[in-house]
Amino acid sequence: MTFASALIALLADSRNSLCQETVATHPFLSTAFVATQQQLQTPCRQSLESSFESVIRALSNSFQLPIWIDRQIARDQVIHVDSEEETLGTLLKRASQLVRADVVPLEGMVAIVPTEKKEEILSDYWRLTTAVLPPSWRRIDKEPFSWQDGVVMKNLAKQLSTRYGLKDAWVDSLEHDVWPGYTFDRIPAATICTCVLSGMDRTLTVGSSGFEVVHSPKDPDTGYRLITWIFSKSDLDRIPEKHRLDWKNSNPNAVVSRIAENRWQVTATPTEHLQLVLPLVPRKKWVQPSKENAVYSGSYRGNLAGAIEGISKQLSVNFYPLPLPDAIARREIVIEYEKVSLENLLKQVGQAGGIRFQKLGERYEITILPMP
Repeated sequence: MTFASALIALLADSRNSLCQETVATHPFLSTAFVATQQQLQTPCRQSLESSFESVIRALSNSFQLPIWIDRQIARDQVIHVDSEEETLGTLLKRASQLVRADVVPLEGMVAIVPTEKKEEILSDYWRLTTAVLPPSWRRIDKEPFSWQDGVVMKNLAKQLSTRYGLKDAWVDSLEHDVWPGYTFDRIPAATICTCVLSGMDRTLTVGSSGFEVVHSPKDPDTGYRLITWIFSKSDLDRIPEKHRLDWKNSNPNAVVSRIAENRWQVTATPTEHLQLVLPLVPRKKWVQPSKENAVYSGSYRGNLAGAIEGISKQLSVNFYPLPLPDAIARREIVIEYEKVSLENLLKQVGQAGGIRFQKLGERYEITILPMP
């Protein structure tokens, strides 16, 4: 069966689609985007119970993957995720679903946004990265872009406009709101603007007069969430035929049409495009990082036994003797930790719970300290 017969459909009106302009590389196959996708393939074995923000921050630090959380996410909601054998991407998706959010890969980082905004932010990214941008906008920005907790949204918008040379007439239309602090470190300008402006329900367009910040279109009839990309036959042949057929069966509204002898036009939502080219992301062989060099961030509120069990599962650390006496195991502890080693993490847990950890061989011995 040919790809044409398998994917036959009516050609969508190209005026209602986002089209490739001057770029030759598919936006979801750029070097930086593929690198993010590969990081999401990392094997992951974690057990975490804390606020959503703390869980995501811990995963971000453990796997050295920057993660942006949209301001509309319930970041204080307590969640529990337990993983045995799955990828980091799968675990992030399961955790995000608990707060009605989804995971969006971008160049240099991952964004977690409300489920209904996933297509929107991917469309924003596509529109920006297929436009004629200064080369520096796609390269790593070596100067961090950050703000403190409680910044007023209008002030953040002015900061963004000043940093990236945007006209600031749009700022006055923003509502009065405050944002949690965040730092974009070594992230391309295109990604930074996509994330921040999406949180303000805005997007960036690029025209003959330069950059312009506009409202994110909401009406699905505008076709804003439909994207058109033209593939050569050789490009499509790189995608396994079974995957193409399964993709079409799963996405019956996607439109594929032959527009020339060796050229095929695909019109679909951003997520559908992402699914289509997924087999073209090379699989990467991952080596488990050394515990000695790893750092961890997060917070924990609960009983001592739960903290020890979580560290044991999450970091594959052996403790003995276990179980602890009930009176010790039930001790309530509260800790917060930022980029600490395993040794320092255990020191904090021990100080909060009245115990001491001592490494003996491949295990950590637990000593119950006398009460003062």
